[in-house]
Amino acid sequence: MSKNEQKAIIFLIIVGLLIFALGAASGFFYASRNPKIQQAQTVIPTINLLGSKVVQSVSAFGTVTKIEGNNVTLSYDGDEITIPISNSAQIFSALVQRDSTGNATTGIPQQVSVRNIKVGQNLVVNFSVNTSGQITGNQVTIFAATGQ
Repeated sequence: MSKNEQKAIIFLIIVGLLIFALGAASGFFYASRNPKIQQAQTVIPTINLLGSKVVQSVSAFGTVTKIEGNNVTLSYDGDEITIPISNSAQIFSALVQRDSTGNATTGIPQQVSVRNIKVGQNLVVNFSVNTSGQITGNQVTIFAATGQ
């Protein structure tokens, strides 16, 4: 191999390394400026954790703002979440019951159906997360609306 050929090969290797370094640097720069990439790096491990068999349920609390079939939308302090309630979910009413004289009675919360959930009521919904990130409400407790 002649000296000119050796110089050309060395030059091509140096140019290739520079192109590789510039590509890697621009990739890191793009990833640091793109919030979707950063969010995906955080969200996927979180979904995997919440979808594991170790985490049986997660709770949500809020006021019912909308009901569409078994989908219940809760709102609290400006945040909102819509949770599909499972057909087999346990739903309990912890609303104060009144006897025939109007006195409040105490007792164990009564099991009711999803039809008993009304807009304006406060709920605690225990839900599970599957590995694709979909949530399902498994247990609901109904409380009185704020101010009642």
